[in-house]
Amino acid sequence: MESAKPTPLPRRKVGRPPKSAAADIQRAKDVFLEQFVQHGWNEACRLAGIPVGTPSAWRRSDPEFHARLEALDVAIGDAYEQIAREAITGQRQMDRSASTLLIFRLKALKPAKYRERTTIEHTGANGGAIKIENGESTQGSRFLTEWGARGRIASAN
Repeated sequence: MESAKPTPLPRRKVGRPPKSAAADIQRAKDVFLEQFVQHGWNEACRLAGIPVGTPSAWRRSDPEFHARLEALDVAIGDAYEQIAREAITGQRQMDRSASTLLIFRLKALKPAKYRERTTIEHTGANGGAIKIENGESTQGSRFLTEWGARGRIASAN
């Protein structure tokens, strides 16, 4: 049996809330954070009775809300990893665009685990270090100085 969806909070009137509404705002923040992991951003906003842009404003202006929202990233990342496991084992069907979005979301939520790893190594003869002879580097330095001087002369004219 599926659990019933929670009843949304009543929506406020448009405009800046009065200071007397602080308890209602805190309750809306709590409802949003409770519902966000399971239902996503839009549905959590609907259940909290707030416009979709309000949590972004709270994130910018309320450090406590920002910290609580950031702490949810771990739970959301775990939920997305479970979705990926289900797709890999065939328990869940997923189209190409959904799997691509899942990959990017996991990279954003857990960059240490899902980041791109690239290693580039340069080696010289017999696997040793690349050597730059003194003459080559001196000549390159001289050319750069000459070209810089030409650029300054041309821009002065």
